[in-house]
Order: sequence, then C-alpha cells, then structure tokens
Amino acid sequence: MLQDNENEIERFYSAQRISPFLGSDDFIRKIKKDRSATMLSEEIPEHLALVRKYLPTVEEVVNATATCFAVLPSSIISYSDRTHNNLPRKVAIYLSYYLTGKKQKDIANVFNGITYSAISQTCRRFEQTLKENGEILNKVNLIKMNLSNVKI
Repeated sequence: MLQDNENEIERFYSAQRISPFLGSDDFIRKIKKDRSATMLSEEIPEHLALVRKYLPTVEEVVNATATCFAVLPSSIISYSDRTHNNLPRKVAIYLSYYLTGKKQKDIANVFNGITYSAISQTCRRFEQTLKENGEILNKVNLIKMNLSNVKI
C-alpha cells in the first residue's frame, strides 16, 4: 500500500502538474468542472460574461431606465440632495450592478455622488423595496426585458 502511494506521488510530480488535486486525469477533470460550476456567481462580474451572451453597458441601463420612468438620463446620473430618493437612479444602479458585469468602482464612476462601496449597499436596500412593492418590481422586469432586446 505504501509503495502504491509513493508511486502515485512520484508519477504526479514527474508529470509536473501543479494542481491542488491528486488523482487520475479523469478525476481531476471532473473535480475542476464541478468546482468551476459552483464558483460562478452573479455577484462576481467576471463570471457574468460566462453566463450571459450579451451584457448591457451602464449607459444602456441608464437610458432604458430613463425611458421607462420618462425622465432624462442626466437626472439619473447626476447627484444632488433632491436625487437622494430618486427611484429611477436606484433602479439604474441596481440593474447596473446585476446586469452589466462592471465592478462597483466602474459603476460609481458613472453615477456622480456615490462611492463604489455604496453601490452594494444601495442594491441591498433596493432589493427590500422590490420585495415590498410589486409595481416597482414590474418596472424593473420591464427594463430587464427591454435590455435583453438591445442588440450590439
């Protein structure tokens, strides 16, 4: 038994594999496939591109949101004390966070007056609004549908 283990280890290192997994090639492929499938997350921007064919830009999200709410895109992007409770702005930030694949810092650069760390907090709070208000949820779903029809 000990000799078999030593042979397996010697074969592993002689093949110069740098892998955290020991086992046959089939076993390693299966583990890597299973591991990569569980690592995909909607919250990790780099993985969105693997899951979706088309990712809208933040600007497309802002424009679609402005159209749905019948406001100017500039009223969504700009920040003032009056925009603190700006529903279209919150919708656009939320959709940008979950649909574009952009990092929080990149999203914050588009929306004046918000830091990258406030993006996720805004989204968490807005999710509660969606749970409580079906009318807003319907608008968000309409915007998502419109964005899925956008062609490159």
